[in-house]
Amino acid sequence: LAPPANKSIGQTSVIPMGPDYTNQFFYSLETNQVLSSNSRFAYDLMFDCDAGKFNIWLNTAKFMSVIRTGKTDWTNVSLQDTTGKQWYYELGEYNVDSNAIGNWWDTLTAQPTSKGEVFLINLGIDNAQTPFGFIKLKVNNFTANSYSITYSSLTTSDSGTIEIAKDATRNYRYLTFTNTATILNNIEPDKSTWDFCFTHYSVIFYEPYYLPYQVTGVLHNP
Repeated sequence: LAPPANKSIGQTSVIPMGPDYTNQFFYSLETNQVLSSNSRFAYDLMFDCDAGKFNIWLNTAKFMSVIRTGKTDWTNVSLQDTTGKQWYYELGEYNVDSNAIGNWWDTLTAQPTSKGEVFLINLGIDNAQTPFGFIKLKVNNFTANSYSITYSSLTTSDSGTIEIAKDATRNYRYLTFTNTATILNNIEPDKSTWDFCFTHYSVIFYEPYYLPYQVTGVLHNP
């Protein structure tokens, strides 16, 4: 018998990831279009915008990781606190149970109240495997629908504080520490318009040994 004729239906779309997978793309099934794209290195942190959600996420596309120091004294945290500590990597599925920073707030209170823990954040690597460096981070509080964080480089005693307000039209607010802490409004499109994000992200292999690893794939709109 002759093979059946190719009667494929539907539409085809090509996502131009490029040889280095430098950019990530937000795509709509409804319009079969890429709605926006940006460098996957453009931001460092993502802040939950949905009501009742308060997670802070690392940019998994940069292969970032974090140490939960267990300390609350800002001046008593340095690069020495990386010795013998576990680095937590953000996984691409953005599962709350595996959130790298973890619960920065006290879950016993009605409203999120910061535990005051200081985190050491590895800002990841670029395409040439060059490190972006480290920062210290503390979540001060969440009030008036905004996160307040304090941050600093590990090479200076100077620190800064910034507030990040939730945006009900987005899944996340995006923050970069490049040059100075800046909120970016041009990353994710309106959350009602996109379906897939084509990007780099982190996974963990547990066999034959523990190995954080970078892959390129597709994440869906939560």
